[in-house]
Amino acid sequence: MMRLSFPAWLRSLKLRWDRVLVPRPSLSALAKLPISQLPKFVRESEVALQYLQLLGLLDWADFPERPDQRFSPQEALLPYAPFVAAYLVKLDRRMSYVADLWQYLVENPALVWVLGFPLKASRAFAWGFDVRASLPTHRHLSRLLRTIPNPTLQYLLNNTVQSIQREFRGTFQLDIRFGECISLDTKHIIAWVKENNPK
Repeated sequence: MMRLSFPAWLRSLKLRWDRVLVPRPSLSALAKLPISQLPKFVRESEVALQYLQLLGLLDWADFPERPDQRFSPQEALLPYAPFVAAYLVKLDRRMSYVADLWQYLVENPALVWVLGFPLKASRAFAWGFDVRASLPTHRHLSRLLRTIPNPTLQYLLNNTVQSIQREFRGTFQLDIRFGECISLDTKHIIAWVKENNPK
């Protein structure tokens, strides 16, 4: 194995570090890339690859973002897309608390990179950024979940339905008129209210 001289080793480390911190494409664009073009720490993470495949089906490139209301250009803009993608991970993992989601993200730095959170550079870690410093606190994650505007979530719902529709068209060769008919099976529920029980 050839040993690199110190300046070459330093240049190699800087190149890897810069490649990690360049602006990343959206989740949908990342999902279309060959796996060989992803950083090594992402290729080695089964969790990151799993969610890249699952969430990459949605159109994140046109995801409606929050207006830029930073007080200073030095502050990182926190876009909605990584937060919403993280909430989808929380749902998929059946986590009860946002604090559990935060801990899960800390334990999976490649997933943080894939989801698109703004990163805080650090040479102390092999992947080139400090996960804890890159993530907002679990309280901020929880607060943002409550304040995301409805049109942003409606976009996600519409995009999910369109993805299901595309999947049906690609899978079945039948004449399916998607969304024109639904089937329900209901059962009456007796409620303890005055209208049901005059006593």
